[in-house]
Amino acid sequence: MAMRHMAPFQEAARVLEGLRGRSLIRAANLTSAEVHATFSVARALREGQLRMIRPLADRIVCTAFFEPSTRTRLSFESAALRLGASTLSIPDGRVTGAAKGESLADIGRMLQTYADLVVLRHPDPECLREIRRCGMTLPLINGGNGQQEHPTQALSDWFTLTEAFPDEEPLHLGVVGVPSSMRTLRSFLLLGLAVFPHLIGRLTVVCERRDNCLDAELVGAARAAGVAIHVREDLTRLAPDLDVIYVNALTNINGRYELKFHPGTGHRGFMPRGRGLDGSRHAFRGACGG
Repeated sequence: MAMRHMAPFQEAARVLEGLRGRSLIRAANLTSAEVHATFSVARALREGQLRMIRPLADRIVCTAFFEPSTRTRLSFESAALRLGASTLSIPDGRVTGAAKGESLADIGRMLQTYADLVVLRHPDPECLREIRRCGMTLPLINGGNGQQEHPTQALSDWFTLTEAFPDEEPLHLGVVGVPSSMRTLRSFLLLGLAVFPHLIGRLTVVCERRDNCLDAELVGAARAAGVAIHVREDLTRLAPDLDVIYVNALTNINGRYELKFHPGTGHRGFMPRGRGLDGSRHAFRGACGG
């Protein structure tokens, strides 16, 4: 990476050097300094302050997706190509040897000889451990493992949120869905509670399953961050008090957005304050635009 103005980015470059060769499995794999440095570079790239060369030339990135994906898989492949890498893609696990009974561990051993980095999405929460069972040692990026985590989505979401609210005033954040069983919500909350607790003035989860919408890890992360989590069932009555609503999925039906509580449907995004949707003061910011 060649920098036109090195001074503002020297510290970010030093911090990010520590990511070389590492895997990204969970939101907790990243330190606060690494998250902020990543955001600094992302912002500089977007604003044209950095000129990219091809740091991944002669490298091969494999996207191994055993669940449907459009944005996640293509975003990784686009990034790899822009950085100079070649790509191998498994867009559908049903066309691999898994359909004939081959284990994920066997597929991992094969990928060890074909690629330099693997981005894996799989419905099994234990897939990241299983793919290494037969000796695969390549760096892994978690593109979604069952209901557990989706750390790169969390990075993108918190980058969007910090850009929308640059003054860093504490916000009343509403999260719609079941964090204990929705990987995007889990990673979003785990990363936010670890790195951005100062932005979370109040945190309310809107969940139809009050008894088990949070797991022990989320409760522990909130306690460590000093953030109380409130659980409510009625978004309509709560919405006027929220600064931001994080929605796992929306579906556009006849011009109206309806909330869905099943991951992978519609669009994820934010509803920042100050604009209107269906008469409210919140507006949807979907994955297509962010």
